[in-house]
Amino acid sequence: MSETPRFWLTAFWGFEPEHEGYYGFTLEGGRKRFLDNYQDGDRILVYGADVQHTAKVDRKQVLGILEVEPTEIWDTDKISEHGLQEKKSLGKENSWKFAVPVKRAWKLNRRISVGQVFPDTYLPGNGQALASFGMVVSDREARNIMEWPVTEVSVFGEPPVLGSIPEVTFQEALKPSIGPTPSFGSRTSDYADGDTFLYVFELTGDVPNFLGIPSYHLGDQRLIKVGRSNDVGRRLGEIKSGFPATAKAQWISRLSSKAFSSADLADEAEKNAHQVFAQLGKSQGNEFFLCSDKLINSTFAKLVSSTAFKINALM
Repeated sequence: MSETPRFWLTAFWGFEPEHEGYYGFTLEGGRKRFLDNYQDGDRILVYGADVQHTAKVDRKQVLGILEVEPTEIWDTDKISEHGLQEKKSLGKENSWKFAVPVKRAWKLNRRISVGQVFPDTYLPGNGQALASFGMVVSDREARNIMEWPVTEVSVFGEPPVLGSIPEVTFQEALKPSIGPTPSFGSRTSDYADGDTFLYVFELTGDVPNFLGIPSYHLGDQRLIKVGRSNDVGRRLGEIKSGFPATAKAQWISRLSSKAFSSADLADEAEKNAHQVFAQLGKSQGNEFFLCSDKLINSTFAKLVSSTAFKINALM
């Protein structure tokens, strides 16, 4: 990647990557156009659309920057319950469904008018393209972005950004991070019972190569991880943190249950799920399974129903 990456300028109704960890397109053709023209290291620059659903203070203002992975997902793969309910309340649950995952995000804390900083790209004739699939800004506009002050924020489905995050230029934000300083001494932890969720994660990318098997052995099977957690988004972030950010194979969240009232009940459901998916597909050891794509969703729905704890009910 060159020192100055390319930036795609596009319009959103707002900027909430902590709830919406994806960059979505209403039409599949919009996503295809983006992916066909995507280059390694590209970033998405978001400004507030000049429409009624955008807060007045955000309209025509630059809001933030997104780093995405050029992988096809559904919007529901990387959206929080809050984000999903907000989409439904706006009557937009069928919009922006064709998505790519967001990996990192930075917000701008200053008022920056899109018309003032993008004279080459933010032109009257470009409105439809900017709203539908974005446009790559000019080189001089991109160089200007590198000096903007930004603050990194959390992205749903990714490891959370913790602690006090300093405001730095975007140029500084792109420099490799440094690990925390080692600390020593006693540590104590308290663990409380409470809401726990059953989940299914799916590995995207070249699964046959990942497993070391011929591609024809895979068929319509998907490699999944079935587990439980009191915070599915955090757990996904932990799993993904073991992969390089540039890896083509990545875990995504495919399914998540409603909360079980206790960890014990979720534990029982998880054990049942492991047995069921081992019978339906092929165990890959521990909580990993190969299973036919068409069986995963329906099987999971039965597992988390009120009769989920009796395996025989699923057969």
